[in-house]
Amino acid sequence: MALNLHEAKPFTRNDYGMLIQYLKKYKRSYARFYESPLRLMHQPHVFKWLVIDEHLCIIKKRQIMGTPVCYLILPPLGPNPLPIMRMFQENNISTMLSSEDLLVYGLDYSEVNVDKDNAEYIYHIDAFADRKGVNKNQLRRPLNRFEKNCLDEKWTLMHFHSRIPIEVLTSASALTTRWLQQRTKKAYKPNFFLEAFNSTAGHHRQLATFIMHGSRCLGYLISECTPNGIINNVCCTDYDDNPVYEPTKLLLHYQAVKWLEASVPWDDVKINRGAAVRGTGSKFAKQKLRPIAVHQNYKLRTEKLTKEAYTALWEKPVEDVEWL
Repeated sequence: MALNLHEAKPFTRNDYGMLIQYLKKYKRSYARFYESPLRLMHQPHVFKWLVIDEHLCIIKKRQIMGTPVCYLILPPLGPNPLPIMRMFQENNISTMLSSEDLLVYGLDYSEVNVDKDNAEYIYHIDAFADRKGVNKNQLRRPLNRFEKNCLDEKWTLMHFHSRIPIEVLTSASALTTRWLQQRTKKAYKPNFFLEAFNSTAGHHRQLATFIMHGSRCLGYLISECTPNGIINNVCCTDYDDNPVYEPTKLLLHYQAVKWLEASVPWDDVKINRGAAVRGTGSKFAKQKLRPIAVHQNYKLRTEKLTKEAYTALWEKPVEDVEWL
């Protein structure tokens, strides 16, 4: 079947509620990274969506050094996604799948390729919320050190389930700029997650945690509660001039405690910290707190998508004209 994607459009903040409703149809034992509406809205030039036969299809579209990249980042969200995936596969557009997806859809490992270095790190919420027990020294020590110095240093923790005050927002935005410079990272919109939180968190389950030193933000973590679990969207800390010891672990702990206090609606809460695609340092950092699972991602096997076919997918089809 011929496929045309010219009607696919980028996500906006107005699509947040729609995304959550579709994600409720995707029942899995843990949250996948691209279940995050905030993450999808962060790059409107990359992620596009359209509805085909009552299925929401989320497509990654870009070109890298002239080579087209085009695939579904999640299975089509709807009642019977396999035929939709097959239609995309016939047009050489793959679908990113988890091992759980393969089981649900009855797919064999011979039908997929491993998406190298793209494995998602999953933790039970107690990995961060509980500082006691075996192998918790790497979490307990920075927490004890922080709490010991908290009063003397005038450090404070702030949590928000709705709008972030302007003074905190301004300081966190300045931190984002420093963080990007220190990591030599680029961002499509550096302060997107802060700004999007203020426009969506009042209606959906999100949480922002900040470490403040007076009026200066030393670190923040923004996460959201999807139908399948909690996704840590962005954790930003000052690397060069931060008086707090291991701020990322502090943010992970205090926010996990806050999520539990908020009575998230299930007992076995899992947190997705994303995929370690930036090399061994990122992998090591995610492994130190001992994830309960490292879920490998796979892609349906397809033929190579040519530049001509890629371009044709996104062009409006020419209507037949009958001359009288």
